[in-house]
Amino acid sequence: MLFIFLTMARLIVFLLLSLPAFAQVNEIPLRDLNGTRTTLSAFSGKLVAVVFLSPECPLCQNYTRTLNALEGAEVVGIVPGRAYDREELLRFRDKYRVRFPLLTDAPNALAAHFKATTTPEVWLLDENRTVLYHGAIDNWAIALGKTRNTVTAHYLSDAIRAYREGRPVSVPETRPVGCFINDL
Repeated sequence: MLFIFLTMARLIVFLLLSLPAFAQVNEIPLRDLNGTRTTLSAFSGKLVAVVFLSPECPLCQNYTRTLNALEGAEVVGIVPGRAYDREELLRFRDKYRVRFPLLTDAPNALAAHFKATTTPEVWLLDENRTVLYHGAIDNWAIALGKTRNTVTAHYLSDAIRAYREGRPVSVPETRPVGCFINDL
């Protein structure tokens, strides 16, 4: 009986401590490409892949196709900093046929929250905004400018599949490869 009580007490403490982080990440101000203020709370109740992107990063450009085809989670592209204006982001969206929302994080508040350093870099968040996976989309990129001929590990899609099937994510973190996030 004491074991059950202690387990429940720990669970309650964990949940109470998680609430501020959940509220915090959900309320960080972002903007869509029309300049309308939004937050991640717009995707409440959904499994979300938050992907930091840079329009001029070749890896981000190449990964748009992979992200467009991703199934089982809502993809949200985050462009950190102030380096790109609306027209540049619209050109990126149109040229690479981006079909998921692109949001800007001008003050880098979301990037700072996640401690994002690279584009592309992804966080898979469950409906409660618990991080299920963080890192690279897959293992195609070995280093900046160096890629594999064949992808052999699909980290993000494997994490989504595991979560949807009720299994633990077998690889919860990898090292992202890509362009550094600037702080403009």
